[in-house]
Amino acid sequence: MVEPKTTKKISLNSIEISESNVRDPKDIVGIEDLKLSISKYGVLQPIIVMEIEEDVKYELFIGQRRYVACKELGEEKIPARIYDKDSLSGQDQMILSLSENIQRRPLNKGDEIKAITKLYDELGSTERVVEELGISPGKVSESLNLERFMTNRIQTLLNEGWLNKGQLKAIIKLAEGNKDKVRASIKKVSKIIRSEDYASRQIMSAYKIAVTEPDISDEKLKEKIEKQRFEDRIVLYLPYGESKALKQAAIESTGDFRELILEIVHNWLIERELVDE
Repeated sequence: MVEPKTTKKISLNSIEISESNVRDPKDIVGIEDLKLSISKYGVLQPIIVMEIEEDVKYELFIGQRRYVACKELGEEKIPARIYDKDSLSGQDQMILSLSENIQRRPLNKGDEIKAITKLYDELGSTERVVEELGISPGKVSESLNLERFMTNRIQTLLNEGWLNKGQLKAIIKLAEGNKDKVRASIKKVSKIIRSEDYASRQIMSAYKIAVTEPDISDEKLKEKIEKQRFEDRIVLYLPYGESKALKQAAIESTGDFRELILEIVHNWLIERELVDE
């Protein structure tokens, strides 16, 4: 890797954002925590910039969060490692920016998939991506596969946490790799889950229904998932004496240990008026 020309503090007003920076400014998270840290300890890691005009103008390609945080704090200068404008190619800049974002603070999942795919297109092989980013071949393959199903809607859902990669892979499997089915089911379900508070299992169930019943109306889909009852699983560790007594009581009454526990818990909650009879 090319060595920087120098490291020093530069004016924030002299910095422009590079096109190679892969993080969407709207999706920068954790700024308030970073601002608090900078207020207490300063900028611990210099940003990296390209010198466009000597001592006058720079292009930022690593450290967008630090740059934004300092701007919002009203700082005038920020420490930076400075490279000559011709020392790093656009590809080098993208590799450095993506590597920093994955390793120092992960990108939103939708952005990460897009960025890894973009780098693969630039470098031409999984091996080169693995070498440059230090990630597993499996992660590269996963990103390339998921990117085939991406739309702006799906990328936004992944970025905002309404959809995760595990769910997306499960939907793809349910739809047997059919892009239209995947995209249509996610579009249908996303309209519902954004307006209601559903458990993750209900959301996954909604995706299954949307894939297997593509013509189902939004109202009918919503009705189906709201009717489903999900139980929380609680693991209870009891001392040997109490456990033995409960098992004996179950044998003498219902014969079902689980039903007896449920009855005891339910009666206890009723006595304290925490649930209705």
